[in-house]
Amino acid sequence: MLAQLLAQPVEEWRYPHRLALEEALRCSRVDAEEVARRLTDAGREMSGPFNALCFRLCLGTGDEAWLNRFVELARVPLDGGERSTEGAWLHPRGRHGPGHAILIDSFQEEASRVVKLAWLARRGELSDPPFPPAELEARAVEQFRIHREILRDPQTGLWSNGRGWIEGDPESLSPGFWSRGHGWLLRGLSDSIELLPDGEQRDMLVAMVHEIAAALMEVRGDDGMWRALLAAGPEESPPESSGSAMITSALLRAVRGGFLPSRTYEGPLLATAAVLLRDYLSEDGIVLGACPGPGPLISMEAYLSPAQFPPGEPHGLAAFSILGAVLHGCIPAESPGGFPAQRHPGDQALF
Repeated sequence: MLAQLLAQPVEEWRYPHRLALEEALRCSRVDAEEVARRLTDAGREMSGPFNALCFRLCLGTGDEAWLNRFVELARVPLDGGERSTEGAWLHPRGRHGPGHAILIDSFQEEASRVVKLAWLARRGELSDPPFPPAELEARAVEQFRIHREILRDPQTGLWSNGRGWIEGDPESLSPGFWSRGHGWLLRGLSDSIELLPDGEQRDMLVAMVHEIAAALMEVRGDDGMWRALLAAGPEESPPESSGSAMITSALLRAVRGGFLPSRTYEGPLLATAAVLLRDYLSEDGIVLGACPGPGPLISMEAYLSPAQFPPGEPHGLAAFSILGAVLHGCIPAESPGGFPAQRHPGDQALF
């Protein structure tokens, strides 16, 4: 898959391709200098939504230009921007009309970028951080708390994909519970936990992972897969490979970091990984069964049976790249993207 991606013209790289490259850089499977050169030569944006490729490039190349661009992106929600009445960072509604709305996909990336910014500041990499590291970390963790209060369903423990996307009803939550949305959410939580110092902020995010993991295992199918719409029955919504891969990857990272009990989770998660690699990856490296992005989830229709997802969806490439990095042990401890401490806080309630 990685060879196919690198063979594509840079002009064809969308944000899922950049996310795949971010994961490849995380475990040194591609040359950072070569990726940086190709992006620069093509005049491409250093990063896009839902990925932190420029963070990996600044670490991999030492080039200050990548660091400066990452800092610029990470500061966006800190330097202003629209917020909900609860204080949640908002995303432009774009083609859905004027104004802003809540979106899991964007907030998890913005929050984890702020944690990365704090990590760089603690290392002395920033000459003028916008806030002290502890305040940056507190602001990022607060966004996870606020979004949990708004989006989490108290009965199932699952999160809606957003709020404010339904035309004419700005207070409505997105319908259903989208599989890949939970993959995004867990990705942001994992990236943040890995770089936070020990303490209350980190423990709160770990407790969220416990809570979400338990809810997800309740809706995991007998075939080991998660449906496109998590709370739908096996006959109502088809299995979806990108969400299943992202969920599996993030929870395996938590198991290997000591934040989820292996006796409960490791066996089922490895079983899901085996199903994904056996049934949803072709011999020539094409990912099957990954759904296109809905943007914000405003309708469940495209994710209800007998919906089928065409092969080669770029989100599948990104999700399987993340899964491959975890399965091959490419996320070492004591480094960015690895768990600095092996400890298990238990199932403490922090909410």
